[in-house]
Amino acid sequence: LESLPKPIITCLLGGKTKNCNLTKHKIRQFIATLIHLTKQNNGSLLFSSSRRTSQEVTYIAKKLLASSDIDYHFYDINSST
Repeated sequence: LESLPKPIITCLLGGKTKNCNLTKHKIRQFIATLIHLTKQNNGSLLFSSSRRTSQEVTYIAKKLLASSDIDYHFYDINSST
């Protein structure tokens, strides 16, 4: 994490609750906004999934981040590796 450019924008990805459903469209918009903010500030992103984060949301987030040209770290709490 020390090698990530500052400022580091952090994000905890949640998931579906009784009051909110994190759809594919919402996660794509959210990640695009964070990538834009990160570029504007010449920083990096630090992500963590939660126990509520679906595999689909995690996959989409990782794919979008990997295809961007920003520095980031993604901690997948649900991954066995």
